Amino acid sequence: INSVPIGSVSGNYFKNNGGASSGYYWFKYDATQFHLDLHITSLMNLGNRKVILFVDGADVYFEGDIKVDEGQGFFLVISNKNIYIDSKVTGLQAVFLADQGFYTGTGDKQLHVKGSVAAWGQVHLQRDLGAAKNADTPAEVFEYDPSLYLLYPSKLSVYKMRWKEVAP
Repeated sequence: INSVPIGSVSGNYFKNNGGASSGYYWFKYDATQFHLDLHITSLMNLGNRKVILFVDGADVYFEGDIKVDEGQGFFLVISNKNIYIDSKVTGLQAVFLADQGFYTGTGDKQLHVKGSVAAWGQVHLQRDLGAAKNADTPAEVFEYDPSLYLLYPSKLSVYKMRWKEVAP
C-alpha cells in the first residue's frame, strides 16, 4: 500500500504516484502521522487507472471533480470518519464509503454522482438550487454505474470456500 504523504494533495497525485498491485493502486492516509484531515485540492482525472484510497482517523475533503474512463477506471474511498464534497464540485465518478457521514456541500450547483455513496452515519444532502429550480430539478443526482461494480477489486470481496467431504 502506498502512503499519502501529507494532509493536502492535488487530484493528480493519485494519477501519477504509487505502484500497482493486482492492477490496482492502493493508497492509505494515516492521520495519526500528521494529525490533519486529508484535502484533495483539485480535479482528479484518473483515466483508466484503478485507485483505492483508505483514510484512517481523518475527514476527507474533495475540492474537485472525480473522473474515470467509463468501464476502465475506478476510484473507491473508504474513510472511518466523514467525507465532505466542496460546493464547487459538480461531478463524481466513484464509490464512497464513510463510517460517519457523507456531506454534499452547501452549493447552488447540481451534484451528479455516478457510482454509489454509503455512510454508516448519514448522507447529508445539502445542495440548494434556489426557489426557481428546486421545484423540478434535483440538487443531487445519484446514478448507478454497473462498470464500477464490475471493476470492484476482488481482494476486498468476501472469499467463500466450500469444503465437502467425498467418499474415496
